[in-house]
Amino acid sequence: MDVATGAAPQDFVNSFLEFTKEYESPSSFWKWSAYATIAAVLRNNIYFTHGLGKIYPNIYVILLADSAEYRKDAGLKLSKELLVEVQNTKIITGRASWQGILDDLSQDIGNKKTGLLFKGGSCLIIAPELASFFVSDPQLIPMITDGYDYAEEFPYKLRSGSITVKNRCINLLSASNETFLREVYNEQAVYGGLLRRTFMIKPDETRSPNSLVYPTMTQNEIDKMLAVKYDRKPLMDNLKRISKLHEELKTNNIRLTRGAAKFYDDWYKKLYPMYKTHPDRTGVLQSIHTSALKLAIIIAAS
Repeated sequence: MDVATGAAPQDFVNSFLEFTKEYESPSSFWKWSAYATIAAVLRNNIYFTHGLGKIYPNIYVILLADSAEYRKDAGLKLSKELLVEVQNTKIITGRASWQGILDDLSQDIGNKKTGLLFKGGSCLIIAPELASFFVSDPQLIPMITDGYDYAEEFPYKLRSGSITVKNRCINLLSASNETFLREVYNEQAVYGGLLRRTFMIKPDETRSPNSLVYPTMTQNEIDKMLAVKYDRKPLMDNLKRISKLHEELKTNNIRLTRGAAKFYDDWYKKLYPMYKTHPDRTGVLQSIHTSALKLAIIIAAS
């Protein structure tokens, strides 16, 4: 509830979809870019106690399409721009080695404009083309796979010394096509655990073309329309609220309602026997219940 207006804040994911409805990228790409954005601002601040462990809402997302018509990078760009404004987590872009990423996560990085420090090992890796983002390394796949799991302290030894990443909580938002994807998601990734940790998102529609030049409008009309239609402040304000959720909770541990717990329990009991009737060497089937809980946290936060 917004104390000033008495109105409930609008759902971030739906606001994100509404904001981007005229663009040519499919809804599935926008939606999962929004999920990754929420996961990034939640950092390691929210978790769900699951037996002896804790489930954090960090996710790996790859937007997958062979054709350029699906504008795979649009959601990544908007996510980055919003996170730059919110300023509560580290953003890794460009080209990097996994060791370089860990080095960044081990340090308190200052913002040159605001002087704010980004502390801890929470981040969003944004890779418009996954295959060209990571520097080649024979241990890359095992390191990305291991990096998915939250670690309160992760010591890493280098030739030049050692570093420690505190509260490692890594998110990945990337795009690729099937040809380049296979360079990273090789047999080791598919059967070694990386695939089961990744949401592979395909286009769910082909939208109508939009050149975004508005030929029937005057420049003054265009300027007025864009000022209202593409005002990002409501999105940023909503994302800032989400980033502070842990401050509003008595504990950072979130819980399922009784109805949600029963629904999940019934679903899991139907899923579990399928481990034997539908063997899956990739481990996707055996891990999908954890993925569902991660998404539940993200959607609830939205």
